[in-house]
Amino acid sequence: MDIYSDFSARIAVGELTQEEADYQLAILLSQEEEINRSDVPHDRKRRAEVDLTTLDDKQPRLSSVPLYRFNSMPGLTSQGNAHSIRLKDIFSTEEEILSVLLTTYMLDLDWLLETIPLLTMVPLTVVHGMSNIQAFKRDKMTVHCPPLPLSYGTNHGKMFAIFYENKVRIAISTANLVAPDYDRKTQGIWMEDFSRKKEDSPPTSAFEETITDYVRRIKADPKPFSSFDFSSSKVILITSVPGHFQGESLDRYGHMALRKALSRENFQGDFSSPHHVCQFSSMGSITEDWINEEFRNSMWPHHLITREKKGKKKDNTTQVTGVQLVWPTVSFVRDSNDGWNSGGGLCFPQKNDKAFFKERGLMHRYRPLTGRERVAPHIKTFATFSNDYSRAAWIAWGSLQKNGSQIMIRNYEIGVLFLPSRYGVEHFETAVSPEGSTGEWLALTPYQLPTQRYESSDRPWLWDVSYDERDSRGATFIAGK
Repeated sequence: MDIYSDFSARIAVGELTQEEADYQLAILLSQEEEINRSDVPHDRKRRAEVDLTTLDDKQPRLSSVPLYRFNSMPGLTSQGNAHSIRLKDIFSTEEEILSVLLTTYMLDLDWLLETIPLLTMVPLTVVHGMSNIQAFKRDKMTVHCPPLPLSYGTNHGKMFAIFYENKVRIAISTANLVAPDYDRKTQGIWMEDFSRKKEDSPPTSAFEETITDYVRRIKADPKPFSSFDFSSSKVILITSVPGHFQGESLDRYGHMALRKALSRENFQGDFSSPHHVCQFSSMGSITEDWINEEFRNSMWPHHLITREKKGKKKDNTTQVTGVQLVWPTVSFVRDSNDGWNSGGGLCFPQKNDKAFFKERGLMHRYRPLTGRERVAPHIKTFATFSNDYSRAAWIAWGSLQKNGSQIMIRNYEIGVLFLPSRYGVEHFETAVSPEGSTGEWLALTPYQLPTQRYESSDRPWLWDVSYDERDSRGATFIAGK
C-alpha cells in the first residue's frame, strides 16, 4: 500500500481527520531527500532563485527590542535569523527544571525527546490535538488530548510552562512540536519568566486567572501556577476554549476578549484610516458580514463604540474597510524552499475562497523579510496599524451567534496581545518607522510593510487545487494525492 492509499484508508475508518492527514503527509514529504535539481529546466531554476533587487530591503529595526521572536532556522543567514531563538533556547538550564507542561496540535514525541533530551528526566505533561495518538502515562510522562465537546474541534494552543525552583517560564509559540515547523517554516515565539510569589505579591492577576482557566479546561494541573506572581506581565493572554458562551462569559474568550481589551485603550497617533492586517496559515469559511461587522469591530472596537454612541442604525450596505488578508500566492508557494510541499501547512480550500475577497481588494501578498524570502509562514499575526503602521496584536476567534448575544468556539487556542500602554509607550516601532525614531519596542511582523495588494495576475494558494507548473524542487502538485 502506498503512502497516499494508507492515509486514505486511515481517514475512511476515522483514525485521522482530513486535516490531520494532509498535515502529516506534508511533514513526510518535506522530510524526503531533495529532488535531483539537474532534472529541473533551466528557466525554472532561474525563477526559483531569489532576485534581491526586487525586494524591499526594510528590516526589523535592530535598535528596538522585539515584542516576540522568530524561530531560528538552519541554513538561513544571520540576517534571516535576526530576532530569532531556537527551540532549545526556551528550556533554560540555569536552574534545575522541576516539571514541564507542553500543549500543541501536531506532535512528534520521538523528535521532541531527541531534540530536548532533558524532557526524559523530568515530569512531563503533553496535551495535543491528534486523534491517532492514544493517551498514556509512563514513568514521568503523561500524554493526552483535551475534551472536545463540539464537532470538528481540536487543540490548537501551543504553550510551554517550564517550572523551576524559583521561577516559571511561559512561552507561547505558533509552531507544532514537529521538526518541519521549527526547521522549515517561519514561526513566532513569545516568552517571559515569572518569580515565585512573595508576601507582598497580589493573590492573583488577570494573567494567572486566564492561564489557569485554560490549563484546567485542557485537563492539565493548574495548581503549580498559583505559586507564581504573573502580575508583572506586560502582555494579555487571549485564549479560546470549545463551547457556547453568553452573558458574563461572552467576552472571556476569542476575538470578543480582544474586543474587550482594545476597547479600554486610547491609542496615540493617526488612526483616521487604520489598517487591520490579518496574516495567518488557515482560512475558514467566513462571510463578508462577519469580517465587516464582527471581526473588524473586534480589531477596532472604537469604530463600534463611536457608532453606538451616535445612535446610528446599522448600515445594511457592506463595506469591508481597512481589513487586509495577508496570504501566500501560488507563485510564492511554488518557488519556496519546499515548493508545493510548503502548502501542506497553508490550509485554504477552494470552498472558502469567496468572491468578495477579490472584489473588495482584501487579499494582500505575503512578502517575507530579507533572508526568509523562500520560507513559508506558519506564524499568525493580527495587527491594527495606524496610518503609518504602528500597532500589533495576536488573537484567536470564534463566531458570534444569536444576534451577538452568544459566541461559539470549536478549538482550544492561546495567543498574546501586545498593547503600547502596558509597555509605557505611546506606540510600537515598526520596520517603516521614520529614521531617528527612539521607540524602545518593535512591533515585529514576518512580512514587509507597507503591505501590497494582490495584482490581477495573483492567485491565492489553495491546497486542494492541482498545479501543473514545476516547483523549486522540480515537482508538480496533484491535489488529493
